[in-house]
Amino acid sequence: MTVELCPPSAWNRVRHRVEYAFVRYFLTVSTPVPEAHQEAAKAQGKARFEQFIEQLGRHLLRGRSLVKDVVQEIQPDAAKLAQAALQEDGS
Repeated sequence: MTVELCPPSAWNRVRHRVEYAFVRYFLTVSTPVPEAHQEAAKAQGKARFEQFIEQLGRHLLRGRSLVKDVVQEIQPDAAKLAQAALQEDGS
């Protein structure tokens, strides 16, 4: 399954927003690359970004909310936490 299945207008809006967010994040956490290594770093960055976009596209095609999934990973619901605690106590 690829991002080509997503309507072009929707994909363009999503891609633009993601590119902007990705660039802002990358620039805030990255140290400057020495001039001698810039071409290799650009190529590697482009490959990583394309992989990220493909993964995001697959996620969106499944119809789930990326934000909701991330929040659930960070803050699992109380029932799952209680069940895990009971299993740990019973071990």
